[in-house]
Amino acid sequence: MAPELNCLLVVSPYVVTGSGGSLMFGYHLYDSMFRILQSNHKDAVRCLVTLPNALFASGSIDGSIGIWDAQNLVQLLNLNATEVYADHGIYLYSINVLLTFENFLVAAVYNSFHIYELPKFNQLCAAENAHSCAITTIAYCSATLYPDTTFLITASEDAEIKVWHFSHSRKKGDTMLLQLIDQPALQGHSGAIHTVAQIFLDRVIASCSSDKFVILWKDGDYQREFRNNLAAVHVADRETNMATNG
Repeated sequence: MAPELNCLLVVSPYVVTGSGGSLMFGYHLYDSMFRILQSNHKDAVRCLVTLPNALFASGSIDGSIGIWDAQNLVQLLNLNATEVYADHGIYLYSINVLLTFENFLVAAVYNSFHIYELPKFNQLCAAENAHSCAITTIAYCSATLYPDTTFLITASEDAEIKVWHFSHSRKKGDTMLLQLIDQPALQGHSGAIHTVAQIFLDRVIASCSSDKFVILWKDGDYQREFRNNLAAVHVADRETNMATNG
């Protein structure tokens, strides 16, 4: 019986899929050829993501991250591999989500997440035990929720959303300094959160959950500043009208 397919990624001219049985497949878009990819993963492949420089990455529940040549469909590196990756059916190192932004690769490793610098793939930092249950989704926000800041947003089966202030700088040479600061958790859902997204037009985070609700989370500081500015404009307009009519 063929394994179920968990994820899909288009890396032209191929469509690559990850399966529930550690196998990965490549389908050529133009000649309909099909091939099984030679992977170092030991168990199911959960996620795929495109990387710069004609590469892509695959994440498995065995805790490993594969780095692939997108043109030849050959695995080049195997990151974060571990010999023992399950405990009584719980995959403690499962790569549930892969995300890229700027020059970074973020991997959700069960209830933690790790950040790697591209293109060297060296691990810069990790937020261990970021949630009490598995992380289900990660989103990236840049200079929109707050001025001149970058944020990572994580959500989990524990029904919580966390916002992480992300800052980085480079010393002399190639040393990268990176800091993660978590904000108080956003609590409102009663079930596992499946997706979070930013609504760019109004500094709002949207989330949906197994509790069948969609919640919009407002930026309180921004909303307060916005209302204060509206009040100031209203007062200024009223004073101008009084001076004109006086």
